[in-house]
Amino acid sequence: MDATVSSMFDGDAFLFYCLEASGYVYSEPVSSESNLVTVYPTRENLPHFPNIDFAAFLISHGKLQSVKHQSYCHDHIIAESAEPMTVVYGSIIRIQHQASGRYLAVTPTNSAWLDKGNSEATLFRLVPSHQEKGWGDDVS
Repeated sequence: MDATVSSMFDGDAFLFYCLEASGYVYSEPVSSESNLVTVYPTRENLPHFPNIDFAAFLISHGKLQSVKHQSYCHDHIIAESAEPMTVVYGSIIRIQHQASGRYLAVTPTNSAWLDKGNSEATLFRLVPSHQEKGWGDDVS
């Protein structure tokens, strides 16, 4: 599959807009002892935040690995990659909060928080919102 300008790549940063709550997924500054995520009310086409870093999330391919292995991959393997890995529908991903470095996690009771750990609660499958897209299709 050829990567296009509209492709999503491992390590890209995104903002997540919640239609029902009319706002963006947001987390308070790290110094605030809270690891909960909330929705910051603002218009979809006009995001305005006290600090946009607390609304930005990084997408990465999700795998359960030891912390030592993650550090090695981040510092050596990923930095040396000539071609970024394309994220497609069906991919298992992890969503990392850019400001805190913690990962978005969800419990079976549907509560969300930011987690330092490496657990199954931090793994998500990228699912298309339209029937015409399927597993392996480019996210665009």
